[in-house]
Amino acid sequence: MLFTTGGVALHAGCNMKVTVKCTGHSSALFMVDCAAQAGRCSMKVYVGDFMKLKECVPVICIVICLCSGCATQTTDPHQGGLFSYNPDAYKQRIQDRKRHLSNVEQQNAALQAETDRLESEKTAQTRELAALKKEMSSLSASTASLEKKVRTVRAETSAQKRERERILSEISKVQSSLKKADDIPDPEEQRLEIERLKKKRDLLEKEVSDLMLL
Repeated sequence: MLFTTGGVALHAGCNMKVTVKCTGHSSALFMVDCAAQAGRCSMKVYVGDFMKLKECVPVICIVICLCSGCATQTTDPHQGGLFSYNPDAYKQRIQDRKRHLSNVEQQNAALQAETDRLESEKTAQTRELAALKKEMSSLSASTASLEKKVRTVRAETSAQKRERERILSEISKVQSSLKKADDIPDPEEQRLEIERLKKKRDLLEKEVSDLMLL
């Protein structure tokens, strides 16, 4: 009589044969063959005396449990071998978790470094914008003072009058450019525009001094 059971996953190379003889019943012979066949576990139970089967069921169960140790090893320690424990798989799982944790920590460190860099750039840009705003305020005040000075100059000749009106027109252009410069989003472009207007203001101051000598 033949009883066959299967369905347990094998690891390659498993080939365990166990012969069990029930004590006191020499006529009852059981053989459990656990062999690797296409990744499955095939267990065959040969019963010499069918009437003795019930008495040897506990022994058969123990043998089946032993054969279950042929199951494929995984990284889950609850699925590896006798008593659901596989030390090698457990160690491998710990190493995998350590590597994963190390990768996560490295990624977090890189993100933190990038965040610090961006924050530093933002702080530097804020300081630069504040300094540029202060320069524009000073330039605006000096230009307004220059305009007031030109208007106090007495122009007696037509040449003086034309020169004074020209200077006042140039001062007005500088003041208009200053207002537009305040809206320039790029700090570097804004700084260059302020420098250009400063040079223009300095040139106008010289021209005002020349006007007063006419």
